[in-house]
Amino acid sequence: MRKIAVFVEGQTELIFTRYLLMQHFESEIAFTCFRLYKKGQYQPVSYNYENPNSIFHYRLYLVGNDEGVVEELLMMENKLWNEGFEKIIALRDMYSRFYREFSASISAEINNKFIEKYQKTIQKRASKPNQIHFRFSIMEVEAWFLGMNSLFEKIEPILTTAYIQENLGYNLDEIDPERFFFNPADNVSDIFSLAGRKYNKKIGDSEAICSNISLTDIMGLLDQPKCNSYNEFLNALIGDI
Repeated sequence: MRKIAVFVEGQTELIFTRYLLMQHFESEIAFTCFRLYKKGQYQPVSYNYENPNSIFHYRLYLVGNDEGVVEELLMMENKLWNEGFEKIIALRDMYSRFYREFSASISAEINNKFIEKYQKTIQKRASKPNQIHFRFSIMEVEAWFLGMNSLFEKIEPILTTAYIQENLGYNLDEIDPERFFFNPADNVSDIFSLAGRKYNKKIGDSEAICSNISLTDIMGLLDQPKCNSYNEFLNALIGDI
């Protein structure tokens, strides 16, 4: 069995990663999920999927804090290698309080500085840095939802691309959400409100979106000239498997 560990910032990232893996691997996968409750200590959460016939086992860690992702990864690294894990992946949002101290809009220069900072930290402190893949969603994982053209219409039939453009002024078929939306979760909330619904990043909200994501959505976004950070995360997650 091949074993991969994934550290994520929040529950939306956890739920999304879980659905993504299930859609991609179908019957070949099993995974266990844990939530940080004390520095370096985790408790199980109810997203496990047991499968005695699995080829791949993913262990998902919900850190619950953007700045804590890299620290927890480095703290747990050697334990995971000793348990036979072959790769560690991490995902956090680029959008954060710390980012807003530098800029009130999307900046490719600042994005690159953040990425370089974390890569240098891993190269300096990790025992096996080449087996660690730290990824940012730019600016939030919700940008990837906005990049899946037909997703909102599947959630609520009224939420066509044309209807969203008519009411909110942007065409999701034409823009790159990673370049257009500074705080994408707010834009998802705006879209939901058009159908009389709310999006507050709660478990039910994330489940409502992710349960509608198909393998066609997952692989289709790879073929689009947008959401490059999604491509990088997906390739780290499943690219060499």
